[in-house]
Order: sequence, then C-alpha cells, then structure tokens
Amino acid sequence: MTDLEALLCLQHVPNLGDQSIKKLINVVGSPLGVLKEKKSTLLEIDGIGKAKLSSISDKKHFVAANKEIDFIEKNNIECTTYLDSGYPEYLKQCVDGPVLLFAAGNIDLQ
Repeated sequence: MTDLEALLCLQHVPNLGDQSIKKLINVVGSPLGVLKEKKSTLLEIDGIGKAKLSSISDKKHFVAANKEIDFIEKNNIECTTYLDSGYPEYLKQCVDGPVLLFAAGNIDLQ
C-alpha cells in the first residue's frame, strides 16, 4: 500500500478530518504508519478519541480507497499530498489545509 492509498483510506474514516489526519501522521511518521499503528497507541494522541478511530481498520475504507485510485488513474488525475514538495507553500501554513489536492490538466498549484 502506498502513502496515497493510506491517505485516501484515512479520509474515508468518519469523524477524521484533515487536521486529525495531519496530527496522526505527525506523531506516527507516515500515513501508512497510522494504519499499521495499534489503536491504543493512537488513542494516546491529544485530541484523538474513540469516536475518531472507531472504524479506522474497517475494510470498507480500503475498498473505497482502491476505487478512488482506479478512478484517479483512469482519468489521469494528479494527486499532491501535503507531504509532497510540490504542495503549495501557502496551504502548508494553513492549519486546516487539505491533506490531498487533485488536479486534472495543466494547473499551477503554486
């Protein structure tokens, strides 16, 4: 599984928004690491409660992420994560900036 697939899985989890996803990744180290980490360890992170993590390991999130990957590939959509060097600097400064940006065509995100 790639970090993109892991981010798509995390975005599919109810009650888990971009700020919480970033917090989890900052503590654990990577999107994939968040999915592999023990739930008990994730619950120790400030601001992350049982409601946010209740369905994090549900297989339906992986299925949804794979469908999105197929759609992205089929439609030549470019994905930029907040971890990528190509992610716009001005969005990195926003607390609530999106973890993923999608683009089709010739778009300058800077």
